[in-house]
Amino acid sequence: PKPLWIWGEDPNRRYSIRKQFQVAEIASAWLVSTCDNSMSIGVNGQQVAISDSWEQCVIVDLSRIL
Repeated sequence: PKPLWIWGEDPNRRYSIRKQFQVAEIASAWLVSTCDNSMSIGVNGQQVAISDSWEQCVIVDLSRIL
């Protein structure tokens, strides 16, 4: 998939994106993400990733919380 960058003009403002979807059944679900400055990712009300490093991506198995 093509990367989606969340970016804004004001470096002092907090930017976010939300995506809601439903699935009937899952075999597995993985999050692969990186950031340029900082990120905090939550899924179903649980923080699953936090990072301030663009050099290394975060890989999280989400299967257990979906």
